[in-house]
Amino acid sequence: MLNRRPAVLASVLCVFVPIQMAGQTWDDHDRSGRFVARDFGQNYLMTLQEKGNPIIYTNGDNDTFPLWYNQETEGFRTDARTCNLSYLQTDWYIDQMKRPAYDSPSLPITWDRVEYVEGQNEYIPIRTEMKAFIDSYFKQANELAAQGDTTILSLVHSIFGENPYELKEIINRWMLGKNDQLKELLKKTGKDIQLPLIPTDSIVMKVDKEAVRRSGMKIPEALGDSIPEYMTITLRDANGNPKRALYKSELMMLEMLANANWERPIYMAITVGSENHLGMGNHFMQEGLAYRFTPFDTDKLDSKIDSEKMYDNLMNKFKFGGIDKPGIYIDENVMRMCYTHRRIFTQLVGQLIKEGKKDKALAALDYAEKMIPSYNVPYDWANGAFQMAESYYQLGQNEKANKIIDELANKSLEYMIWYLSLNDNQLAIAGENFVYNASLLDAEVRLMEKYKSEELAKHYSTQLDQLYNEYVTRMKGK
Repeated sequence: MLNRRPAVLASVLCVFVPIQMAGQTWDDHDRSGRFVARDFGQNYLMTLQEKGNPIIYTNGDNDTFPLWYNQETEGFRTDARTCNLSYLQTDWYIDQMKRPAYDSPSLPITWDRVEYVEGQNEYIPIRTEMKAFIDSYFKQANELAAQGDTTILSLVHSIFGENPYELKEIINRWMLGKNDQLKELLKKTGKDIQLPLIPTDSIVMKVDKEAVRRSGMKIPEALGDSIPEYMTITLRDANGNPKRALYKSELMMLEMLANANWERPIYMAITVGSENHLGMGNHFMQEGLAYRFTPFDTDKLDSKIDSEKMYDNLMNKFKFGGIDKPGIYIDENVMRMCYTHRRIFTQLVGQLIKEGKKDKALAALDYAEKMIPSYNVPYDWANGAFQMAESYYQLGQNEKANKIIDELANKSLEYMIWYLSLNDNQLAIAGENFVYNASLLDAEVRLMEKYKSEELAKHYSTQLDQLYNEYVTRMKGK
């Protein structure tokens, strides 16, 4: 009997361990009342145009799986197609994209399977030196044509196409090798030039102007009704350097762009890194959580945001998963998406202010404050809070602006004080972080001063000077 007591006691303790664990950690992991994954996934899909069976390119887990869930389980926006660029490098996924799904037709990919099967066209090099080779043939042919002999020009056109750098010509002739005359000519050069290759890093694409007008995309005001005849695709990496090759997923993106002909809207999720933009960021126009591909150079035209569509999406269509409820559990992944949503509100507000639509700008700011409150999503430079404060100042709402900038400045101040609590050696190691927070506080003080919040500015500028002087004194000789 005595031998059984330890066993009974151990059993009782084993029962209490999970109860204790649940009791202590339940509030940290309680997701009840939180529908962020579903709602934020719907927000991506609601960004897309309602007509035309749009396509959206995604790349990571958080901008793909919530969309798939909504389409497959909730039956939401089954007319649209979510295309993950990470998977688009594989033949099996391209097979899927070439098939209809739910209410979405197949993606506009015409390549035969043998042309994208594993091991085939995994990447295609960009050979910019080929441009001089092509141009020399056109120069000679045009000179003869000017003298009345168009025979050679016709031959050159049959080999290279009338516009040798047009996207469809490059795909068919240089990538897929569908022109025997070109292959024969390259053999005769004796320079061991092998297809496939891309003969330029500046591709042009002919624009169907009527298709653009029918598409529903915003036409920049600076253009009036003058839609460009061609768009230029400059193949650059995320740092602006010329690309040396295009990988299979990028080739598929170009193939879809060539065949969609602006009749089927194509979008890029804003959470996709610029390294996957194919150097086409200057053709993007933001409508919410996605950029729309356009034939316009939106950088030069200063037309990066369709404020009308974006306002309607954020104010009337987007949902926020219950993050306005006090005490809701928000983990680091959800917090990142909350940051993204606050940032796009600030982008919209900035555009509305620039357009002189101050009433809408104020309404959007107030709505962002209501749906993404600071008690759940603290103000931070990374989520656009500084821009929110500046916008409130610009709209004459100093009290609301002060609330935000005060919280930001106090956070910067707390970090500076904490770094100064370290010993000198530790502070020297963390010096870059101290200076970074000092620069943030300096910018925050300058904003207060600019908009005449003098008392608040003085409160922080005095402490900034004191703390920075202490840092400089301690770091002398380090």
